Amino acid sequence: MKFSEIWRLSSVVYKEVSFQSIFSLRAGSGLPQNGRRDIKQLVASAKFNTLISKLVTSVFLGIFAVTIFVPVLFSDLGPTIPREIAIPGGISAFLTVVLFLIVFMGLQMSTAFVSSKIVDVLSPLPLSKKDVSRIVFLCFVRIFDIPLVAAGVVFLLVFFLVGGTVLGGVLSIVGIVVTEIFALSLTVLLAKFFYARVARAGGRSMAQTVLRFMFMLVWILPTFAAY
Repeated sequence: MKFSEIWRLSSVVYKEVSFQSIFSLRAGSGLPQNGRRDIKQLVASAKFNTLISKLVTSVFLGIFAVTIFVPVLFSDLGPTIPREIAIPGGISAFLTVVLFLIVFMGLQMSTAFVSSKIVDVLSPLPLSKKDVSRIVFLCFVRIFDIPLVAAGVVFLLVFFLVGGTVLGGVLSIVGIVVTEIFALSLTVLLAKFFYARVARAGGRSMAQTVLRFMFMLVWILPTFAAY
């Protein structure tokens, strides 16, 4: 199958994941009852809110990338943290923020991605296993595409602005890529856990109640935006 066709199918799947992440129908929620009953309008709204979420994450990453190098930028104005400590410390702090934001902001979409059971839906279609895998992979990448790219681009711009070396930039990018891979893996694991143990669980134990409350906190912002 051509890449253009795989990309088109992944777009359809991505719309479904975006829709489920906002309205969470598979978790028992219903559609908004405020007069917006046109399904096309609801899908467009879900896709727009998903885009806003990714842009907000990217903005936070950009702001923090600038903030961590403030001691280096103003080192000429007075006594600050030594450059040899400020830059490595800033890189470590940035990697921690990248891990946290990708996991926290991506948990909602990843849970929708898991609950949609894309492979089960695509398997009956006349598609090879390789094509199905590519569609699923592209859909998953599109969930995090903007923040993943923004983390590397913005950091490099700020890093070289403060006088970072080429070797330091290359090592930093490698660190960012490794951190992002780990964050994506952790997000999928947490999404599977929340979907299996919390989102569709019917237990009333204290532990499940606390976990369900934490899960709903992650969903509350985009849900209010959709309604």
